[in-house]
Amino acid sequence: MQLAEEQNRALIEETRVQRHHQLEEQDIDKIKAAQFASKQQQQLLDLMEIGRSYVTYKSSHGN
Repeated sequence: MQLAEEQNRALIEETRVQRHHQLEEQDIDKIKAAQFASKQQQQLLDLMEIGRSYVTYKSSHGN
């Protein structure tokens, strides 16, 4: 009976550790996704600024 309880505790601990690692990996994936989205957003803002500059240039120089 005691052996079964020890095995059960060991299994519970192993499961807990595995779940903790899964959560850490999910957190890392979320951070990477957020960093990617931030980079994409910055690129879009840069393109919008280029477009604004182009429109301003064209409107002040004709054509």
